[in-house]
Amino acid sequence: MIRDSEIKRLILYAKALDVKVNIRNYSFDHPAEFIEDVKWTININKKKHTSKTAIIMSLLHELSHVRYLILTGDNDSEAWQLEEDRLENKRKSVPKKLRYDIMKFETESLKLMPIIAKELKLKVTESKVLENMAFDQFVYRYYYKFGVYPKNKILDKKRKKLRKKYS
Repeated sequence: MIRDSEIKRLILYAKALDVKVNIRNYSFDHPAEFIEDVKWTININKKKHTSKTAIIMSLLHELSHVRYLILTGDNDSEAWQLEEDRLENKRKSVPKKLRYDIMKFETESLKLMPIIAKELKLKVTESKVLENMAFDQFVYRYYYKFGVYPKNKILDKKRKKLRKKYS
C-alpha cells in the first residue's frame, strides 16, 4: 500500500510538470523511457521491474530528466537521436563527443533524484535512492567510455559493490 501511494504521488508530480505517465505491461527493451514529443511522456514497463520500489526508482530517474530540462533547458536531441538509431538499427557506435553529451545529461540530471524523493517525502530510504542514482550514473559513464552499455556480469558486480557502500 505504501509503495502504491508513492507511485501515485510520483504520477501526480509528473502531471504537475505536464508529463504523461504510462505504466503498463509492454515488452519494449528498456524498463523505462522518457519521450519528448508534443507532450512529454514517461513509459514504464512493469515486466522489466522486479518490485514496486524498482518502478519508483524508474519514475524518479525519468522525472529527474524532466526537471533538469525544465531547470536548464539543456537538451541535445541530436546525440539521443543517433543513440536511438544505433540501438534500433544496430548501427555503428555514436561518436565519443555525442556520447559525452548523453553521459553529461544523464549524470547531471540524475543528481535530482534524491531531491525529488525528499520533496515528495517518499518512504524509500535515501540510501536506496543514492544507490540507484550511482548505479545509473555508472552505466552512462561506462557507455561514454566504451560506446556500449555494460553487460550483465559487470552490472551485477557494480550493483553488489554499491549495495555494500550504501547499506
